[in-house]
Amino acid sequence: MLRSFTICVAAWAIFTSTGFARDTSFVLTLDDSAPSEDIPVYTDQPGASALTATNQRPQCAFADRLTRAANDIGLSPNLVISVAYAETRCRHEGQRSQKGAIGLMQLMPATARRFGVNDPWNIDQNIAAGTAYLAWLDSRFDGDLSRILAGYNAGEGAVDRHNGVPPFAETRAYVAGILKSLETNAGTQGVARARIEATFVLEFETDSQSVSR
Repeated sequence: MLRSFTICVAAWAIFTSTGFARDTSFVLTLDDSAPSEDIPVYTDQPGASALTATNQRPQCAFADRLTRAANDIGLSPNLVISVAYAETRCRHEGQRSQKGAIGLMQLMPATARRFGVNDPWNIDQNIAAGTAYLAWLDSRFDGDLSRILAGYNAGEGAVDRHNGVPPFAETRAYVAGILKSLETNAGTQGVARARIEATFVLEFETDSQSVSR
């Protein structure tokens, strides 16, 4: 007779701001129950998104340079452009915050020096240091995008002290805004953690004596 077995596969796939999936573990279980119909669909087709993909990413005069820098260091261009837009609306000249952050990527002088930049007003150096800092934060926080963004805004020390996004209104709004931008513009590159569940139903002909339950 025809017997149906459902194999449920659950895995944590870590899609980081680098745009690469890290090693995953798979747990297989056998179950007679019917598969859940509430299964999220994930795709890697250009222009599609695991969330939504209806809006264009922020317009940025430095998009080409930011994209090259992101690709060179292994980051998602959407992430880097979204950060630049959140920091300065993608402006560079004359951009200095009250705290002294400089240029397009709003580099603090100490951060610029930390990543080998001696002239943060130089646009290429500014972009290089900003993307290097994002890549460092990606490694530091194991791809946790909320912590990466909070670290860029408030410093990794604040994230450590609060064991997550600090309770600062500015930082929380900053993180939420960029996550929303990435959510509506996620394409072929992952930028956040996602739990992926898939259910497969295998049907085959067998007799009842040959099936071990």
